Amino acid sequence: MSHSELEFVTAPRLEQDVLEHYQTIRFAPIPEGTDYDAHQKNIDQEFKRKLSGYFSAWRRIMAVGIHEHLSFSFWADKFFQAYCSVLQEEQIRFFEVTAQRSAGFYINKIVKRLRILFESTSLTEEMHKQNERYEKQIEKLRESYCNTSQIYPDAADLKLELSLNEGGNEIIDLRQLERFLSNFQKSLAAEYWYRTQAIYRFYQIVRDDVQQRYVIHFYLSFNRSLYADPLFYCSVIERCWAQVTNYMGTCSCLSLTDQNSVVDAEQMFRIDRIIQEDVQCPLSALNSMPENQTGQFGLPNRICIYPKGFKWFDGAPVRR
Repeated sequence: MSHSELEFVTAPRLEQDVLEHYQTIRFAPIPEGTDYDAHQKNIDQEFKRKLSGYFSAWRRIMAVGIHEHLSFSFWADKFFQAYCSVLQEEQIRFFEVTAQRSAGFYINKIVKRLRILFESTSLTEEMHKQNERYEKQIEKLRESYCNTSQIYPDAADLKLELSLNEGGNEIIDLRQLERFLSNFQKSLAAEYWYRTQAIYRFYQIVRDDVQQRYVIHFYLSFNRSLYADPLFYCSVIERCWAQVTNYMGTCSCLSLTDQNSVVDAEQMFRIDRIIQEDVQCPLSALNSMPENQTGQFGLPNRICIYPKGFKWFDGAPVRR
């Protein structure tokens, strides 16, 4: 099983299954004619059935998480905590299926720990703290962009989509993509036009669950009084992204604010659409972010396993 399958299939599936299990425990109505204990037992049995369906896959992602010191999204992390607790209790380093310990044996222990966790008041507080930190991050960036906008109220905004070609998506994991993005931003910072004309940059990395790839929404805001042909910026940015990704990178310019520009169909990059109203800028991107990190909203694009310290969105004024 590749890292790609762990990142795009197993981790998101686990995140969704654990979240749905929590919501069912807390909010599902008791069917008529069924007592409380039987209802809760049925909930646990259904969750155990789900986990049995991909035991080998989630067992591997737990082991990879330990070995490579990876972090998980909120609900997958609760599962990881329960998994580590069972390892400690059984004094083992891996869920090895033996005559004494079946897959069902391990699953029963994890489900029991998760139920105790889900019925605790501390989990509610954890969720609140997690979402509070997330909201503060967004608000800090929103304030940062608005401060820049006060100085440049008519800033020109450019939105680009950075990704990898089919071959790159098959061999590059999130850790390597993070390096590509870091090198890309360093490459941009070395460009004379970036240092003198760009005023704000913002990026958001999302998981495309349909095409099973990562997409980086990259936003640049410019001092309009110095702003040139947007096709020039797109061309240079495409070249920078291609170089740092060993020519596996693809770049699409998704929004142009210069409505008078003539679009050359023979350009090396692809322009998907020209947005003439409600031009996407860092502020609109921030306002469109998922409302929290623990609910269903935003789950199809949520990154569920990642290196420690990874930032799936970030922004700042461009340094002179």
